[in-house]
Amino acid sequence: MQLHIVPQDVWGQIAQVSRDVIEEVGNSDVLGRRVLESFKKFGARVSEWQRISDIRYVAYRAISGPITTCLRIPYGLGEAAVLAPAR
Repeated sequence: MQLHIVPQDVWGQIAQVSRDVIEEVGNSDVLGRRVLESFKKFGARVSEWQRISDIRYVAYRAISGPITTCLRIPYGLGEAAVLAPAR
């Protein structure tokens, strides 16, 4: 198996398309708008914690077994390298 790093600009494009779809579906009717607003409020409250906790969780899981490879995970505007255990 070969692991490849997805370029940062591709992650940006994926994120933009995801936001566009969420906005389109969310603005399709009254219920969709209510759900979208709730989703945005929740996202604003948890986004920083999620960045911290997700990276820590993956790093913790990585040290629970023999380390044989280093994965690079997109993180905000940069990347975070995470050591991954052997499978």
